Amino acid sequence: MPPRRRLGLLLLGALAFGLLFLSNLFHLAADWLWFRALAFEQVFLTTLGTKLALAAGVGGLAFAVFYLNLRAAQRGVVPEPVLVRFNPEGPGVDVTRVSRRLALPVATLFALLFGAGATGAWLGVLQFLHRTPFGAADPVFGRDIGYYVFSLPVLEGVFGLVHRLTLMSLLVVAALYVLRRDIIVSGRHVSIEPSARWHLAALAGTLFLVTALRLYVVRIPQ
Repeated sequence: MPPRRRLGLLLLGALAFGLLFLSNLFHLAADWLWFRALAFEQVFLTTLGTKLALAAGVGGLAFAVFYLNLRAAQRGVVPEPVLVRFNPEGPGVDVTRVSRRLALPVATLFALLFGAGATGAWLGVLQFLHRTPFGAADPVFGRDIGYYVFSLPVLEGVFGLVHRLTLMSLLVVAALYVLRRDIIVSGRHVSIEPSARWHLAALAGTLFLVTALRLYVVRIPQ
């Protein structure tokens, strides 16, 4: 990509990010003034701090999961790289090399999306951290009612987050292995390179383990 076009894309991305940031900043300023007028500054600060902590924690986890899996899937040399020619007389573009360079921005994008989505769970997290027993037990399983109100939604959210991260990592990694020809489908025969097989098996095993733990911890009474 020419340096001028690359600079233009960077400036366009920075402008979009700046507009989004400024709009959120104005919204926060309006909320602060409203809470301050009601003398509820501590409520605003607690809510904002919880949202920031969730965004940083979930976003950091998402970045680590996606980036490490993307880098692991692109290790080694591709013996037959995929070349795309936009001009029959010009040099081909190595798609596999481009995908390696995209690992960092793709992982960052996923981290921003997951981090932004996690901020909506701030109320449930605060209720979980400050949970109190109801003093009444569920007549079927014998759990305190507070478990279903405060703990169960957070457990569902945690297991759901890990499940989505693992599933998306599995799909993206599988697509990369097909692109790198570590996975070759020929008719009814599928050939998988050993390191790719172990990587995919580890992700699939993690997916089944998370599903089993989710059913055991969340669904089955203790």
